[in-house]
Amino acid sequence: MKTVGIILARQGSKRFPNKVMVDIDGVPMLGRIIERLKQTRTLDDVAVATNEGSVDIIRYCKSNQVIYYVGSENDVLDRLYSASRFYDSDVVVRFWHDSPLIDPRIIDRIVPNFVQKGYDFAFLRGYPKGMYFNIMRFQALETLENDISPIDRAIWNRVNEEWVWLQGGFKVNAYCCPFDFSDINFEVNTPEDL
Repeated sequence: MKTVGIILARQGSKRFPNKVMVDIDGVPMLGRIIERLKQTRTLDDVAVATNEGSVDIIRYCKSNQVIYYVGSENDVLDRLYSASRFYDSDVVVRFWHDSPLIDPRIIDRIVPNFVQKGYDFAFLRGYPKGMYFNIMRFQALETLENDISPIDRAIWNRVNEEWVWLQGGFKVNAYCCPFDFSDINFEVNTPEDL
C-alpha cells in the first residue's frame, strides 16, 4: 500500500503573497515542510501539487529534486486527485503549505491507524493549527472526484472539505487530540505569524 503525502501549494495567497516561499532561516517555508514530512516513517513519497502560475514553487522543486505535479489553480479537489493518481497513491495524506512546524510523530501515530481501520477519509480535531492534515484512500477520492456535484465541489474547494466527505456517505473518522489545543496557532498566514 503506497502512502503519498501531498502538499497543496500555490503562490497566490492574498493575505501574505508568496508566503510558501518566504525564507525561514535560509530555507523557503515549503522546504521546511518537506524536511519535516521526510522525517516520517509512514509516507512513502512526499510531493507538491501546485499550479502553472506558481513558477517559484516549480523552480524550487526542480532544483531540489522534489517531486511535483502541476494542475488546476482553483479546482483544488481536481489538483489533489490528479496528483494522487499521477503518483499511483493508495493512501493520500493532504498537507497545507503554511505549516512549517508539522509534527512527523503525529503523522506516524495516526496514518497507520487509518490504514488499519479501513476508513475512507479522516481529519484531525483539537490539535494546534499548523498540525492538521487529512487522510484519504485513493479509491474514495476517485469516487468523490467522479460523483461530486458542482455545488459540493465549490464547498470542498472554498469552505469545508470535511463536510463534503461527511455528507457523501463515506466512512469518516475524526482523530481527536487528547487535549484541546485548537487555540494554539503554528500556521503562517500573515507576516506577523513568522
